[in-house]
Amino acid sequence: MRAQSVLFDGFDPLDVIAPYQVLHAAGMAADGAVTVELVTAEGAREVPGGTSPLTLRATGMLDPARAEVVILPGATGDLPAEEEISEEERRRAVPAILARALETDLPALAREALEREIGPRIAHAIETPFAHGRRGVVWPARGPAPTLAR
Repeated sequence: MRAQSVLFDGFDPLDVIAPYQVLHAAGMAADGAVTVELVTAEGAREVPGGTSPLTLRATGMLDPARAEVVILPGATGDLPAEEEISEEERRRAVPAILARALETDLPALAREALEREIGPRIAHAIETPFAHGRRGVVWPARGPAPTLAR
């Protein structure tokens, strides 16, 4: 499973780092069956986050045709006032609900994508190191077994 996390000037760092960490750990547990990369629409570059002075380096260009999962983080910092957003920008904007990490719980969405694409055994194996398990969900023992060293 290939995942791309899209960076843009002013991205919310938690919306990027948390799912990246979950997916990277899954790649280690699944012998490389999961990959994740930081990308931008323009290609490789340093991208300033919304929490100054944090920047992350995008290593590639967004290519949704090659990714099974595309993560679009929210933004922090100085955002344009509502009246500064053009009608074109408004039409092209992703619905706000998708951009709010506190409402969407991006690490949980990353785990759900792992379970769907790779299997619940890997998804469950990466919950333990992060101490961020599901609440009340029974998981079946199917899919590849994790190879994490304990």
